[in-house]
Amino acid sequence: MTACLLSTLLWTVVQALPLPAGVLGLLSPRALEIHSTTHSYPSLSLDLYATRQAALQTLAYCSSSA
Repeated sequence: MTACLLSTLLWTVVQALPLPAGVLGLLSPRALEIHSTTHSYPSLSLDLYATRQAALQTLAYCSSSA
């Protein structure tokens, strides 16, 4: 179960990382379009605050299950 939580944490963190426009366009053209229009932080996440919150919650679950 810990491996599953850790992989979930890793994927959540990856979604919050800044990506170059070319990479973001390949992975999620819609996210690139939205971030370009709003001049916001270019990542896979459209709601960076919620993504960071989910990462912290998952980290707490991982810590409590260890």
